Amino acid sequence: MCQSLEERGKPRKARFEAVKKLYGLRSKAVHGEPLSQDQLIAAMNDSNRLLSELLLLTIERGHVLGADGFDDALFG
Repeated sequence: MCQSLEERGKPRKARFEAVKKLYGLRSKAVHGEPLSQDQLIAAMNDSNRLLSELLLLTIERGHVLGADGFDDALFG
């Protein structure tokens, strides 16, 4: 069975929404929309945490995750 960062159901839905929000904040920052310092710091910290979790999952699986592997880890 494929390991993921969250169990099916509400935890996975909440993770999906959090990743979607991070993507939105990243997009705003890249395209020059104004963001507060607190928003930028929170987005960077949350992105760092997500990357760390994905890297640990990669180590647990014993191989590099491709695009499909990241999708499976995040969204099942």
